[in-house]
This record gives sequence, C-alpha cells and structure tokens, in this order.
Amino acid sequence: QNQVLMTPDVVAPGQNATFTFDTSAPYKTFFTHNHFIPIIGGAFMKDVGMDVVLSSDPPAWNPTAASIAARDLLPNQHVQAHFAVQNTGNSTWYSDGNVPAGLQPTRLATMGYQNNPFADVTDPSWLGTRNQIKMNEASVAPGQTATFDAWFIAPISGAAISSSFHFDLISGGVFGGDWGCVFNFTVPKADPSYTGTAATNPPATMTPGQSATVSFTAKNTGNVVWNDETYNGGAYAARLGMTQPLYRLSSFYSASSPWLSAALIQMPTGTVMPGQSATFTFTWKAPAQTGTYHDPFQLVVSGVFLRDEGDSFNTTVQ
Repeated sequence: QNQVLMTPDVVAPGQNATFTFDTSAPYKTFFTHNHFIPIIGGAFMKDVGMDVVLSSDPPAWNPTAASIAARDLLPNQHVQAHFAVQNTGNSTWYSDGNVPAGLQPTRLATMGYQNNPFADVTDPSWLGTRNQIKMNEASVAPGQTATFDAWFIAPISGAAISSSFHFDLISGGVFGGDWGCVFNFTVPKADPSYTGTAATNPPATMTPGQSATVSFTAKNTGNVVWNDETYNGGAYAARLGMTQPLYRLSSFYSASSPWLSAALIQMPTGTVMPGQSATFTFTWKAPAQTGTYHDPFQLVVSGVFLRDEGDSFNTTVQ
C-alpha cells in the first residue's frame, strides 16, 4: 500500500514514466496528502513535491417515507413495511446484486445490528438476517431516492413480546447517522385454539382404491392468524396435520391437491383471522389393504400443532 509500479517497463533518459493506480474512498470523513518520490534501485530520487490530495465524506441520508399496515400484531400476522430514503451525500449507493469490486452494498440496518424477533427471515430482502434489509434499486446517485421493502411476522410465543425496529442507513459498513426512525411492534401471548364445526365424513365402508370427497371445517377461536401457502412458500401456513404420532403418514393419501404429503393438507387460499373459519376439502382414497382405520388429525399453524380437539375419520376398507 505504499508503492506503485511504473509503466512502461523501460524508460530511457529523456523519456517519461507513467504511474497509474486506483483509489477507493473509505466511508468516513478524512483528508490526506499522498506524497510521492520515485525510487530507483531502492534509492529515493530528489523530492520535487509531488502531492495527491484525497478527501472523503461519510454517507449521508434523509428518510422521506416509512409505512406499514399495522404494528400491534396478532401471533403469525404477516405485514410488509416500505421505506424511502434520499441520498444526501456525495457517493453513489449500490445494491447487493450490483456492488462494484472493492466496495460494499448499501442497506437499512438495525442500530448496532440488534436482531429483531419480528423480522421474516424467509423474505430474501432480509438477506438471511434479522438486522439488515437490502436496497431495491441497483444504484442510487446523490440526490436520488432509495427504497427498501421487507416483511415482518409476529412470533407465536407463550409470552407477550414487544420489540423496536430502530433503523439506520449503512453504506460500506458505516452507519450514516441516527434519525430516530423507530417502529414499535407488539404481539400478545399466543392462544392457538380452534373448534371443528362441520365435517363431511368418508363412507363408513369403502372398497380398496375407492375415492370419496371429504371436508373438515375449523373455526379460529384463538388469536393466531392462519395464513395459506402463498406466504413465503408455506413457511407460516395453516394446515391439517395427521397426528398420533405427529406427522403420521395417512393410508388414505391421494396424490392430488390439496394434499401436500401423506401427512399434511393445505388450507384453501386466503387468510383466516380470529373468529373466521376455513374448510379443508380433499380426496380420501382407500388403501389396497383391507381393515378398519382410525385417522386423527389436528390444525398445525407455522409448524406449531394446535390443541388436540379429537377430530378424526374412521373407515373400514373391505
């Protein structure tokens, strides 16, 4: 970091040598003189006062918009936030997918990189973290506006949770300055209860390979929000799950939607809020082996099985 190669390789008396090099300004305020003296054979030549003066300013930003549908959330409630900030500095910002070699991307980050329990880490905008959100635009020049969009999900917890999303702009690993931008999130203790209110049972007796259309209607009697499979690949979805034991493979599995596997059935499209109901309608296909079958199932939300209400189908195959 203190010597620059000469070009061309050989410079005869009376000819000129050229020294070409790149500089990369750090993300901090500084002012420096770079004083250069040619070296030949390890010996310094006469100092003729060749100076290169470099200076740099820290990243500067101004928040212009921040919005979110709700901040007091129910367990498993999914909301998206939008942020817009203006580049008031002198350097161009670059996104994660467009950052030039030797530079670092610009992001929104929590103060001190504090993890936020409401961050939806399945959202690629969070970059697999709970404390940094990527910029939408490929680059943002000084005076232009950058936008950031990220999803939040309320935890399903046995205790009430309060958390602040206090954010700052970070460019090149350096925080730009605290503007006091804070979202306060709350979620109550989870009550993951439901009641089965109706069912279309399979025939009491079926022949091997016979199919029937069955259904089960569940009412959300707790405070946990039920999402469908459209939310981040089903990461927070409500489903019917085979139980006793949990995720037992049903003998009546039909390789067709809404079956996701022999242990899980997806909920119809839509979000089911507390007090609302969801009806699961699916094919019940008798296995080849005869016998009497008892198939219990329960609601499972975001990977959490709700209280066992004793729901089941009983079928004799003969």
